[in-house]
Amino acid sequence: MTAGNVKKLVPKTPDFYQKLGCWVVQHSLEMSKSSSLIREKILEK
Repeated sequence: MTAGNVKKLVPKTPDFYQKLGCWVVQHSLEMSKSSSLIREKILEK
């Protein structure tokens, strides 16, 4: 799949990018929370 094909599939609406941005932020926050929890558990042992 080329970048051109992806651009055609992705709707060029600000709403889409806003939702995508929100999802990325939420996902990265969840990942950092879970990774810090994992680190705490490892340190406890």
